[in-house]
Amino acid sequence: MKTAGQDPGTQTHQVFISYAGEKGDSTTSDRQVADTICSTLEAKGIQCWIAHRDIMPGENWLNAIIDAVIESQLMIVVFSSNANESSWVLQEVTRAFRENKTIIPYRIENVSPLKGLRALDDRCQWMDAFTTPQEKHIERLVKIVSRHLGIEPAVPIKKEKLKENPSAGKVKPVVKDVESDNKKSKEWPDMPEDVNKVISKAHNVDKNKNGYWEAYYQDGIVMVYIPPGEFMMGQTAEEKKWLIDQIGEEDYNSYYINETPLHNIYLDGYWMGKYEVTFAQYDRYCKETKIEKSDDEGWGRENRPVINVSWTEAAAYCEWLSEKTGLQFKLPTEAQWEKAARGNDQRKYPWGSKEPGEDLANFGGNIGKTSPVGSYSAGASPYGLLDMAGNVWEWCSDWYKADYYKNSLLKNPIGSHSGSDRVVRGGSWYYYARYLRCADRFSVGPSGRGSFLGFRLRQDI
Repeated sequence: MKTAGQDPGTQTHQVFISYAGEKGDSTTSDRQVADTICSTLEAKGIQCWIAHRDIMPGENWLNAIIDAVIESQLMIVVFSSNANESSWVLQEVTRAFRENKTIIPYRIENVSPLKGLRALDDRCQWMDAFTTPQEKHIERLVKIVSRHLGIEPAVPIKKEKLKENPSAGKVKPVVKDVESDNKKSKEWPDMPEDVNKVISKAHNVDKNKNGYWEAYYQDGIVMVYIPPGEFMMGQTAEEKKWLIDQIGEEDYNSYYINETPLHNIYLDGYWMGKYEVTFAQYDRYCKETKIEKSDDEGWGRENRPVINVSWTEAAAYCEWLSEKTGLQFKLPTEAQWEKAARGNDQRKYPWGSKEPGEDLANFGGNIGKTSPVGSYSAGASPYGLLDMAGNVWEWCSDWYKADYYKNSLLKNPIGSHSGSDRVVRGGSWYYYARYLRCADRFSVGPSGRGSFLGFRLRQDI
């Protein structure tokens, strides 16, 4: 493990501090908090970048900020009502998301993000710091930053058990104490063994706002723990009636009877990607392995889901990522995908029974292309996974067989042993609403590609 203060090579700073001014006042509380955070981190050997100090006279302000975000490893956003109104904070956060930077929203006022900053709610674990004393929160922030950067503070930080602020309404981040491997399990007595196993491998392990464990890894990969247990897989009687009313019994028997019978499945615990794999993540793989990048159709790359990838290419990415990280990444089985989408209450869509709308998913050609991952927070699954309906069809590991459910294993099924097509799930930006149902089954040949095809990771314990 590195120690703070070591030569970072060509990098001049590790942390970018974003804050808002108020009506041109340079002595606002936001700036005062930002300055305190900066001086405290730098006293521990962690180099920071803060605009009013580090932008030289005559330098282009916007270019300097963009360069500083790109060069940083992590961003701290001093969040307040001022930040909600700041175009600079919005630009800085947007750039950080685009560059797949870790963002810690440090809330000094009990307000929620508005407009474009709402993405912070969907993609980041907040640190609430609007209670006194402020020094206590900053001390804890140093621990969290150190953990994310994989360094030990140059000056030891006094140990202190983390507590939840009951007024904050959010679960606090779990930060591994560098002197005690057992601290997390002591602070989270309900932590399952499967979660304990990944603590040493993840940058951070928290509970999301739905109460489920999330593990944060390099390159913006966030995995959600799906606990072991039973769920009902397949089409409900209510869905059958609804489908027949929509398309008639003849078409139902031709296209949707493959979702029957409804059957009880048991799955061991596993981890599932919170987001679809992005172009930014997949392009790094292409660059390192010197293979051709997939076509983005002119829609943009970065944080949009990677498209035009075959099953074979998606599986190869999982193998490469496993070798690179020492973790076990694969495509999910069809059963794992469906449980992650619907939970154990037989819901029709990941968000519940409400019929799809433009606030819940990207489907039916309503915007004519893919959306950046995580754009539809209202459409989250019970476990907090995003884009399980719409955006892109997602490859599963299973061979497709229309009548597989009639003879499916009832514990950890892995699909048919052979076939000509692979299973895809979830619908896409182009397809009708009925394909967004959690039970919907579709298939594509393993060499098939398209602007509607992407994938999501699963992680084995």
